Amino acid sequence: MGQTFSNAQTSPKLANDDNTKTKHARLLELPNLFNSNVRKLYSPIELLCLKKNLGLPKLTSNTNISKAKLLETIGIPSDSMIGEIVFTIIRQLSYFFSSDCSGFSETDLISVFGILKAAAILNPEKSLKLIGNRRLKIEIVILCFSTDRFDILQDSHTGIVDSTTSDIIEIPVIGNSVMWSEFQQLLHSVECHINSTNVSASKLLSIIQLCLLLSTIVLGQNKSLPLSKLYNLKDGKLWGLFHDTALCILRSCDLSLSANNYNEKDICGRQFVDLICNPEKPQAVTFPYLLEPFCHVLDSLFYDKLNGVEPLLGAQNLSRILDRPRLAQLATVLPADNVYFGLQKMYIASNDGFSISALENRIFKWMAPTVMLIKGKTSHESQKLRTGHYDASCSSGMTSAFEREFPKFYPTDDLSLPKNDDFEREHEVLFAVYTKKPWKISNKVCFGDNSSYILQMAQRQIICRSSGVKDNFAYFSNVGGGVGFGSQPPLVKNSVAFYRPGEVSLTLDSGLEYGNFRHLSVPGTFERGSCYLLRENTPEYEVFFHVTNIEVWGCGSESELEEQKKRWDWENREAASRKQLNSVTWDDGRALLEMAGLVGKNQYGGSM
Repeated sequence: MGQTFSNAQTSPKLANDDNTKTKHARLLELPNLFNSNVRKLYSPIELLCLKKNLGLPKLTSNTNISKAKLLETIGIPSDSMIGEIVFTIIRQLSYFFSSDCSGFSETDLISVFGILKAAAILNPEKSLKLIGNRRLKIEIVILCFSTDRFDILQDSHTGIVDSTTSDIIEIPVIGNSVMWSEFQQLLHSVECHINSTNVSASKLLSIIQLCLLLSTIVLGQNKSLPLSKLYNLKDGKLWGLFHDTALCILRSCDLSLSANNYNEKDICGRQFVDLICNPEKPQAVTFPYLLEPFCHVLDSLFYDKLNGVEPLLGAQNLSRILDRPRLAQLATVLPADNVYFGLQKMYIASNDGFSISALENRIFKWMAPTVMLIKGKTSHESQKLRTGHYDASCSSGMTSAFEREFPKFYPTDDLSLPKNDDFEREHEVLFAVYTKKPWKISNKVCFGDNSSYILQMAQRQIICRSSGVKDNFAYFSNVGGGVGFGSQPPLVKNSVAFYRPGEVSLTLDSGLEYGNFRHLSVPGTFERGSCYLLRENTPEYEVFFHVTNIEVWGCGSESELEEQKKRWDWENREAASRKQLNSVTWDDGRALLEMAGLVGKNQYGGSM
């Protein structure tokens, strides 16, 4: 469950193939070659379903479909903001690698072949066959987030690939298919365009909201259903439900971005791509699955709508923390199937109690991976502690003993986080910690492995993965040291804990009441925050917070869940049986032992 996309994902048919050859072609022939590859991706039954769903008497490439008709067919209200976002991006994709872009921005029409091309680029399976490289596909899609027209046949800076020339060039091919992922001129052109493309933060926020809202479309048969069967897209409240969570994700792209200024900001296309797929810096990947839901918006066009398939809903609101938006956010990091069907409730502090013993009783029998969620709130006094210049003598008394006694932190002056109006006052924090190894008492030596990571979900999404430098992944102290990740277990003497926070660490006190997240500019057991790795300087900071809730969820396959359930059922039956035996009187108990032949006139109890 802790796995993420392979950043270097390529088509097995295309990668390192001995049959790779080169073919000579004129530059102006490239769009036709690309279109030819698109046509080969569709089966007759898919084309028949497309014809039927669009209500066409005959399917021809140049037949135009109106915006209203297309959106209605895929189940999106044509007069909605969602409809405008989806259609704009699809129309952009339909002109990708096109030699004729006349009327690009002046019509609400899209050709049948344009739909086929857009669907082929979006759909994960088809795009892998067509483009052969996941990062290249993501770059193309994000280029289409901008409303500006771009010519992929021309370099945005140097004009190295000039669409006006008739020069003959070499292109890599396998059989009759072009290996677009190995075509250097295309890679160079897309890279130049993505480096120079900016998307308004407000538009990107809406796209992220849409991806979160559509999160469950990737589940099983949902891809074959119109969106109107899965979601009530006319409900404005549903759209607004995902705004704050989307903003947490957007903040990963720009550290100075806040709820007050995002309408004035632009996000660099390259920055956004690097946070989704980054073969050169895989530790920087922050939301690998974010765009997956959008990649399936056109899939229902190629299925029979009268197939009687029912929606696969999955979990909707599991708990106070894991509500619908947070589940969708978690699905940007973990596969959606695991999030919506693979979580088993183990511990909810608001129900089971904020205590180490309650936590131990609920999670120590689980043999599969777990996700611990920690929600809290900072205070104004706590914010002062982030600077490292806190003066306890000037305190108003609102800080905790945990904060005052925690080892002091003195950041480098020029490595502090940019000022952010949202963070200067009280705000919510939310962390998730993924641990593959089973929990155990670890008062002196930590447990865990390199698959462990810390995920910050609010107010900014950040992943701190294993660095490979140290192995202080997690500890669970039942002698007064609390719970921590990325640090050595505290030294506890005379009921006083002496904390030893790591360079990148998350620490909870023994009462599960207060916490600290520390982030230095050098890695410890955990690497520095994912989105910070794209910056020249890594910020140093820490956050103290009052814990408001803690949840632990077991995760794994259905077989693991079933096996664990059997183990728990057996242990519960054994405990109930022992409780029943302990409640009988001595006379009743002696009678039972005599019946078993264990005691009698000439026998005594004890070991046999």
